[in-house]
Amino acid sequence: DNSGEMIHDTRVELENEQSNSLAVISELEERITDMELDRDDAHRELEEERLVISFVTAELAKSKEDLRSTSSALEEERTSFCEREATSAKQIMNKLEERLVAMEQQAAQDSNETLTAIVQLEECIADDESERDAVYRVGEGTSNSSHS
Repeated sequence: DNSGEMIHDTRVELENEQSNSLAVISELEERITDMELDRDDAHRELEEERLVISFVTAELAKSKEDLRSTSSALEEERTSFCEREATSAKQIMNKLEERLVAMEQQAAQDSNETLTAIVQLEECIADDESERDAVYRVGEGTSNSSHS
């Protein structure tokens, strides 16, 4: 019976080892399943992050293009503004120069008129003085003849 018992004990040991092995295999399979799920989650997160990076990269490129376009439009507007200001300043300068020329011509004309008036006035004064002198001489001649 001893051999029967040994066979029985060996069988029980084998069944225990088989049971333990099955438990270890089951635990390993669970761990493998968990690791596969974690791997799948990591792949999914990685894909989501790649999509976000792709979206952000596209938005950044669009923003850069918008900035270039806006900068170009602002430069064109600045150039146009400067040209308009230069044209306006030139027109104002031309008008001021025309006014200055007109004022100088008017001043010259006024000076000529004043000089003409002064010459005429001097001629009148000279004529008046000549007339007065003539009257005075005539008056002297008359008073000299009455005294003789």
